[in-house]
Amino acid sequence: MALTRINNQALTNVTSAGLPNVGVLQVKQANSNTKIILQSEVFQDVLTLNITPSAITSKFLITTFITGYSQAANGGAIRIMRDSTEILDPNNMNSSNQHYLTYLGSTSSYPTYNISYLDTPSTTSAITYKIQMCRYGANGGSVWFNGGGNNQSSTSSFNVMEIAG
Repeated sequence: MALTRINNQALTNVTSAGLPNVGVLQVKQANSNTKIILQSEVFQDVLTLNITPSAITSKFLITTFITGYSQAANGGAIRIMRDSTEILDPNNMNSSNQHYLTYLGSTSSYPTYNISYLDTPSTTSAITYKIQMCRYGANGGSVWFNGGGNNQSSTSSFNVMEIAG
Protein backbone atom coordinates (compact mmCIF):
# COMPACT_ATOMS: atom_id res chain seq x y z
CA MET A 1 0.00 0.00 0.00
CA ALA A 2 1.34 3.43 -0.98
CA LEU A 3 2.05 6.07 1.66
CA THR A 4 0.40 9.41 0.89
CA ARG A 5 2.42 12.51 1.68
CA ILE A 6 1.37 16.19 1.83
CA ASN A 7 4.08 18.86 1.93
CA ASN A 8 6.56 16.00 2.17
CA GLN A 9 5.08 14.89 5.53
CA ALA A 10 3.38 11.63 6.45
CA LEU A 11 -0.36 12.03 7.10
CA THR A 12 0.12 11.70 10.84
CA ASN A 13 2.34 14.81 10.80
CA VAL A 14 0.22 17.13 8.65
CA THR A 15 -0.80 20.44 10.27
CA SER A 16 -2.85 23.35 9.01
CA ALA A 17 0.40 25.31 8.52
CA GLY A 18 0.92 23.44 5.26
CA LEU A 19 -2.56 24.19 3.92
CA PRO A 20 -3.80 27.39 2.30
CA ASN A 21 -6.02 29.72 4.34
CA VAL A 22 -9.17 30.02 2.21
CA GLY A 23 -12.88 30.42 2.74
CA VAL A 24 -14.96 31.92 5.52
CA LEU A 25 -12.93 32.69 8.64
CA GLN A 26 -15.67 34.05 10.92
CA VAL A 27 -19.27 35.27 10.85
CA LYS A 28 -20.95 37.82 13.12
CA GLN A 29 -24.66 38.63 13.21
CA ALA A 30 -26.82 41.26 14.90
CA ASN A 31 -30.61 41.15 14.96
CA SER A 32 -32.99 43.73 16.34
CA ASN A 33 -36.73 44.06 16.71
CA THR A 34 -36.47 47.35 18.60
CA LYS A 35 -38.42 50.17 16.95
CA ILE A 36 -36.48 53.40 16.50
CA ILE A 37 -38.26 56.60 15.42
CA LEU A 38 -36.17 58.73 13.03
CA GLN A 39 -37.39 62.32 13.04
CA SER A 40 -34.44 64.22 11.58
CA GLU A 41 -31.92 64.13 8.74
CA VAL A 42 -29.14 63.23 11.18
CA PHE A 43 -27.98 59.63 10.77
CA GLN A 44 -28.15 57.44 13.87
CA ASP A 45 -26.93 53.92 14.61
CA VAL A 46 -29.57 51.19 14.30
CA LEU A 47 -27.39 48.03 14.18
CA THR A 48 -23.75 47.54 15.27
CA LEU A 49 -21.23 44.67 14.99
CA ASN A 50 -17.65 44.38 16.25
CA ILE A 51 -15.15 42.10 14.53
CA THR A 52 -11.37 41.68 14.58
CA PRO A 53 -9.81 40.64 11.26
CA SER A 54 -7.71 37.46 11.24
CA ALA A 55 -5.36 38.86 8.57
CA ILE A 56 -4.58 42.18 6.91
CA THR A 57 -5.68 40.70 3.57
CA SER A 58 -9.15 39.68 4.80
CA LYS A 59 -12.27 40.87 3.05
CA PHE A 60 -15.65 41.35 4.74
CA LEU A 61 -18.97 40.56 3.09
CA ILE A 62 -21.63 42.73 4.69
CA THR A 63 -25.29 41.85 4.20
CA THR A 64 -28.41 43.42 5.66
CA PHE A 65 -32.14 42.90 5.79
CA ILE A 66 -33.64 46.15 7.07
CA THR A 67 -37.33 46.82 7.59
CA GLY A 68 -38.91 50.20 8.01
CA TYR A 69 -42.05 52.28 7.97
CA SER A 70 -42.73 55.77 6.64
CA GLN A 71 -45.60 58.02 7.66
CA ALA A 72 -45.95 61.53 6.25
CA ALA A 73 -42.17 61.83 5.75
CA ASN A 74 -40.46 62.10 2.38
CA GLY A 75 -38.64 58.88 3.17
CA GLY A 76 -35.63 57.38 4.90
CA ALA A 77 -31.96 56.89 4.09
CA ILE A 78 -29.47 54.22 5.08
CA ARG A 79 -25.66 53.86 5.06
CA ILE A 80 -22.87 51.57 6.30
CA MET A 81 -20.00 52.81 8.45
CA ARG A 82 -16.64 51.21 9.28
CA ASP A 83 -15.68 52.85 12.56
CA SER A 84 -16.19 56.57 11.75
CA THR A 85 -15.77 56.20 7.97
CA GLU A 86 -18.74 55.94 5.63
CA ILE A 87 -18.06 53.00 3.31
CA LEU A 88 -21.40 52.74 1.55
CA ASP A 89 -24.11 55.33 0.96
CA PRO A 90 -26.48 53.70 -1.55
CA ASN A 91 -28.78 56.68 -1.13
CA ASN A 92 -26.04 59.13 -2.12
CA MET A 93 -27.40 61.50 0.52
CA ASN A 94 -24.44 63.82 0.05
CA SER A 95 -25.34 64.71 -3.54
CA SER A 96 -28.59 63.65 -5.20
CA ASN A 97 -30.63 63.00 -2.04
CA GLN A 98 -32.01 59.68 -3.21
CA HIS A 99 -33.69 57.63 -0.52
CA TYR A 100 -34.75 54.06 0.08
CA LEU A 101 -38.13 54.51 1.73
CA THR A 102 -40.83 56.72 0.31
CA TYR A 103 -44.10 58.00 1.74
CA LEU A 104 -46.86 57.33 -0.78
CA GLY A 105 -49.16 60.25 -0.05
CA SER A 106 -52.16 58.92 1.85
CA THR A 107 -50.65 55.42 2.13
CA SER A 108 -47.87 54.52 4.53
CA SER A 109 -45.21 52.16 3.27
CA TYR A 110 -43.49 49.14 4.86
CA PRO A 111 -40.41 48.49 2.72
CA THR A 112 -37.51 46.14 3.24
CA TYR A 113 -34.01 47.06 2.20
CA ASN A 114 -31.25 44.56 1.40
CA ILE A 115 -27.60 45.47 0.98
CA SER A 116 -24.61 43.33 0.01
CA TYR A 117 -21.22 45.03 0.13
CA LEU A 118 -17.64 43.68 0.05
CA ASP A 119 -15.24 45.69 2.22
CA THR A 120 -11.44 45.43 2.25
CA PRO A 121 -10.30 47.29 5.38
CA SER A 122 -6.58 46.23 5.24
CA THR A 123 -6.14 46.06 9.01
CA THR A 124 -5.87 43.56 11.84
CA SER A 125 -7.27 46.03 14.39
CA ALA A 126 -10.79 45.60 15.75
CA ILE A 127 -13.50 47.10 13.50
CA THR A 128 -16.96 48.39 14.38
CA TYR A 129 -19.41 48.14 11.49
CA LYS A 130 -22.64 50.14 11.82
CA ILE A 131 -25.87 50.47 9.90
CA GLN A 132 -27.18 54.01 10.21
CA MET A 133 -30.52 55.48 9.15
CA CYS A 134 -32.18 58.89 9.09
CA ARG A 135 -35.34 60.57 7.87
CA TYR A 136 -35.05 62.18 4.45
CA GLY A 137 -36.71 65.49 3.62
CA ALA A 138 -37.86 68.47 5.58
CA ASN A 139 -41.61 67.78 5.26
CA GLY A 140 -41.83 66.49 8.82
CA GLY A 141 -43.36 63.12 9.57
CA SER A 142 -41.46 60.11 10.83
CA VAL A 143 -39.57 57.09 9.60
CA TRP A 144 -39.27 54.00 11.76
CA PHE A 145 -36.59 51.34 11.82
CA ASN A 146 -38.43 48.01 12.43
CA GLY A 147 -42.04 48.93 11.89
CA GLY A 148 -44.03 51.85 13.11
CA GLY A 149 -47.25 53.08 14.57
CA ASN A 150 -48.68 51.25 17.56
CA ASN A 151 -48.98 47.68 16.32
CA GLN A 152 -46.45 47.17 13.55
CA SER A 153 -43.15 45.51 14.39
CA SER A 154 -40.53 43.52 12.54
CA THR A 155 -36.95 42.28 12.84
CA SER A 156 -33.92 43.51 10.92
CA SER A 157 -30.59 41.70 10.59
CA PHE A 158 -26.98 42.62 9.89
CA ASN A 159 -24.30 40.05 8.98
CA VAL A 160 -20.55 40.43 8.56
CA MET A 161 -18.57 37.50 7.13
CA GLU A 162 -14.76 37.52 7.11
CA ILE A 163 -13.35 35.91 3.97
CA ALA A 164 -9.69 34.96 3.55
CA GLY A 165 -8.00 37.33 1.08
